[in-house]
Amino acid sequence: IDFSRASMSFAQKRISMRRCSKIVWVTEWIESIPKLGLSKFDLVQCTGVLHHLKRPEIGLDILKERLGQNGGFSLMMYAKYGRTGIYQMQYLFGIINTHAKPLLVEIKQAKAVLKILPEYHWAFHIPYISIIDPDMAGNIRIYDLLIHKRDVYYFLLLTF
Repeated sequence: IDFSRASMSFAQKRISMRRCSKIVWVTEWIESIPKLGLSKFDLVQCTGVLHHLKRPEIGLDILKERLGQNGGFSLMMYAKYGRTGIYQMQYLFGIINTHAKPLLVEIKQAKAVLKILPEYHWAFHIPYISIIDPDMAGNIRIYDLLIHKRDVYYFLLLTF
């Protein structure tokens, strides 16, 4: 289940390479799951999603409700301290892009700032999220990492 057709296409290509079957693909929002009449899930893989919701805890509750008795979760959410620098850059780009329209202008301005950062800047040294070359990072990566309007950290204590 994913609302993004681009993300869905990417996931389908990865699944095809692994020759998996018995997968039903649904283009929809997490909040719509209770209305879809789906059976319980054996596995919930949720990466990079809940922290973009207005109410991440509601999305988590919906997923938890659909989990089968012997099912499992693979969950990734952003953490406050691990992404401190990202949130600082998002704040900066929020100021810079206050009046920027359309989105491609925001991305262009973000790339311009990234190009003038010194090589020792933290953005080039954070494992797994570093932005090595703004021209190579791609518009989607720059938007999702640095310009996204709804990207919040979340403290989570899971009890099942």
